[in-house]
Amino acid sequence: MLKRLFIISTLSLLALSSTVHSEISPGNARAQIIDYGIYELVGQSKVIDSKNSTAGKSRRISKINFFNRTTNIPAVLGNRFGYTYKTSGMPSNSIVNLKAVYKHPEFNDKTGYTVKGTRKTDENGAFVGALGYCFDKDFELVPGTWTIELWYEGNMLVSMSFKIVSQI
Repeated sequence: MLKRLFIISTLSLLALSSTVHSEISPGNARAQIIDYGIYELVGQSKVIDSKNSTAGKSRRISKINFFNRTTNIPAVLGNRFGYTYKTSGMPSNSIVNLKAVYKHPEFNDKTGYTVKGTRKTDENGAFVGALGYCFDKDFELVPGTWTIELWYEGNMLVSMSFKIVSQI
């Protein structure tokens, strides 16, 4: 079962009832949402094994294109949703440990999962990234609130919620 989750590298891009939190974290680290909604993949992507992902797989992509800026996401196979963000205030030119937390209505006896990863900051202690999800299987198409959070050193940097809605 491949979940198209990702923590995107450099200038990559990835939210249910638009709730957004931006909090100060250790070392004044912050994150701000740049864009959000339903997106399509642009360019190449690569599925990799990810022992740090509950799903066991992650997708590395070079770029995404948001074509519908919304927090209301139709429960349709193939739909991709999420947000892009920019961090600041992290240690310069460093590898930082991050955690993405996905919360969703129950399916397969689960209500969420966590993905851990690392990113390299630039000389200003910043980077641009994305978090998202793609509906690959029928059992994932559960209406309700999905929330995607980004954590650094035990503190939430940013969070966004999406409302998954049934198709009539």
